[in-house]
Amino acid sequence: MFDLACVEDPRNNCTKIVAPKSKTDMSTGTGALTGIPFGWTTTFRYQAIYNFDEHNNLGTSSWTVNELCVREGKGAEVVDAQLPAIRIKLSNTTAAPDSLSTTYANNVKTTEVTFFEGSATWSSSAGTDPTVFDLCFVANGNQDFTSKPSEENILMEVQMFQGSSLLLFLEADTEHDGLWSTDSADAPEGSINPRNPVTKFDMCETDTDPDPDSCTYFVNPKMFTDQDSTFPSQPFPFSATEPFRYQTIHGFDEYAFNNNPYAYMNVQELCFREADGAWIVVC
Repeated sequence: MFDLACVEDPRNNCTKIVAPKSKTDMSTGTGALTGIPFGWTTTFRYQAIYNFDEHNNLGTSSWTVNELCVREGKGAEVVDAQLPAIRIKLSNTTAAPDSLSTTYANNVKTTEVTFFEGSATWSSSAGTDPTVFDLCFVANGNQDFTSKPSEENILMEVQMFQGSSLLLFLEADTEHDGLWSTDSADAPEGSINPRNPVTKFDMCETDTDPDPDSCTYFVNPKMFTDQDSTFPSQPFPFSATEPFRYQTIHGFDEYAFNNNPYAYMNVQELCFREADGAWIVVC
């Protein structure tokens, strides 16, 4: 079988966005601190809306979020903390940052994706000034989260199923509201609080059209790439004389493009070839 496939790497154009934009300069800490949402020592549920309209370099493209990070607040101590059970979900919304309902379910849209689930360790190196974003979460969900910032904002939800081993003080965004509850990670309602962590999003522009230069033919299995090779004939799946259903799995691990963990294959065409010695039959 021949596959015409375009091997794409979605990281063609990547950028780092700090929300809010006024906090992009990491040397200008305001001194405002927050433990929300990752620094709490009890179970916790949190939502906030991030507005990317102020970042005009994103254009009208769609962007995939690969990583998000927060940073220690100015004056906070260096910490070494365990965050044993976290879930971070992202969704797109047309709602404004300060328009959260106090009912969590009312803020969530149908595009919600589990961005990260698991544990994290924070060994802070920021010290007395907010110099680095060093508590980071790399996407590990089974579905990419893609957003079009020119048309919608991003809603982030954090569920802490176990509290942090230390009360962590993060640099606070006091410009926008967050929704939070310390009752439970699944609390149905929360309270509005204008203390969110300054957050950095690592985003890559998502290509919708494959680059023709990235397209090639793959033969599966690879051992039959030589068209002069001899291989057995079979009547299925297209030559059966009765109704027929067929499944098979084609592995491409033997091809080098799999060394790129970000690459995916956009299959354009499937072809099959006649077996050696077969007759040509016209029906």
